[in-house]
Amino acid sequence: MVVAHRASYEAFVGPIPTNAQIDHTCHNRDAACPGGPTCEHRKCVNPDHLEAVTPGENQKRSRWTNAGKPNCANGHPLVSDNVYFTRAGHRACKQCNREKARRRRQAE
Repeated sequence: MVVAHRASYEAFVGPIPTNAQIDHTCHNRDAACPGGPTCEHRKCVNPDHLEAVTPGENQKRSRWTNAGKPNCANGHPLVSDNVYFTRAGHRACKQCNREKARRRRQAE
């Protein structure tokens, strides 16, 4: 099974190089996109919007795109008292992290 954007890239552009990821360049150009699971760009299969890049480049583009976003994917404000940085250097939402931990504890 192959995800749609990878299938589209292979059908219209060519083989995806080993260890490459497909970057949705339309996402990189849309500063208003909230990102996360609600990101409409994840559904894009337009081969003109897809680019094969290294995982490092894909991550760098993502950090650059998401760095200026005022809210997390769940809409929480990314202000100084609600932000922490992961070991990989990504901004993360403290409120989402607390809610995830709470759900995990309730499931136990």
